[in-house]
Amino acid sequence: MLRLGIACVGLFVLTSGAMATEIAPAVRSELAPTGKLRIGLNHGNFLLVTPGSSGTDPRGVASDVARELGRRVGVPVEFIKFDSAGKLGDAVKTGAWDVAFLGAEPQRAAEIAFTAAYPPEVVTGRSFTLLFVLYRSGLSKKADKIVRALAHEIGSEPAQSSMAAPSPVARGTILTVVPAIPGVACDPARVDVAWHGTLQKTTFHLRAELGAGAARVGSIEVYVGPLLLAVVPVALRVLTADTSTVARQRSSVSHAESIDRVFASYSRRDAGIVEACTAAYLALGVDVLIDHRHLRSGEEWRSSLHSLIAQSDLFQLYWSEASASSAEVESEWRYARGLTEKGPRFIRPMFWEMPMPDPPAELSHLHFSRIELDQIARLPRGT
Repeated sequence: MLRLGIACVGLFVLTSGAMATEIAPAVRSELAPTGKLRIGLNHGNFLLVTPGSSGTDPRGVASDVARELGRRVGVPVEFIKFDSAGKLGDAVKTGAWDVAFLGAEPQRAAEIAFTAAYPPEVVTGRSFTLLFVLYRSGLSKKADKIVRALAHEIGSEPAQSSMAAPSPVARGTILTVVPAIPGVACDPARVDVAWHGTLQKTTFHLRAELGAGAARVGSIEVYVGPLLLAVVPVALRVLTADTSTVARQRSSVSHAESIDRVFASYSRRDAGIVEACTAAYLALGVDVLIDHRHLRSGEEWRSSLHSLIAQSDLFQLYWSEASASSAEVESEWRYARGLTEKGPRFIRPMFWEMPMPDPPAELSHLHFSRIELDQIARLPRGT
């Protein structure tokens, strides 16, 4: 597995207060597959490493955090010196380090946009192709050229939906692309793409299984780890074979609004996980509306929280035994559920405890995404 690490990569382990004996063997094996924690450090960044430090025994905030992470994971630490952030980041391809402290540098990130191209009408029971293009902002004409070149695989006049991510995404970031269209089977169900900063494409083979004569409105969702980065809308009409000769619609292009604000609904007992995910969202340019950051002293907290929920583009529910028993969390998801104008996928639950705590009946129809704890450690963060 490609191992990605950056500054504060051990935030969850460190803030959880866990001792070495409490670290799950799977997490320890993932973080330190060789039996020791290999730490990559950029000695060119004086904020992370004290200038003049030894390559094998460095001083500075990054090495201090690394030693504490090693202590809590229960393995020895080995430091690997790099002279620049670029060399450190590129070394991930060879597996030279397990965890790295890499400050956010604009030159290693690129504005990213997405376009989905698909037939506006499909025949039930027949396969069709959906093309998904990821490209640096400014390369939209090249993306359109790819769509035109592959139009014969998609349909004579493919429909298109496009949107841009809220902020640059660092090269090497693993983006997970997931089609989510009700009543439509997708092969593959998801694709992982290592973003290299220019233009990339992937294709899905889909089949409309039910509901001839009906419109199917869904989306192509883009994730960084367990965190939703973008939702590209998809709308198509399902026909029967005897009506498939009807003239196709003219191709259309829709531009979706990006996800700019996420509301975090959680129990304070899960603060370590929530803070790690919040840091990753902020690094991706997404504002996280969270109680301790946005509520002011003296405010009527419940109405203020409801206002924050109404302002958000996505309601992220961190589901655990603690949140399942929290009256405050219940009040929040019930209010979010009542915001029908936000659409059926406004509430996005995540869980990490196994077995998953039973959801309330009102939310049982939603998909609860599982967070792997080691996945949290690899989420992007800023400096």
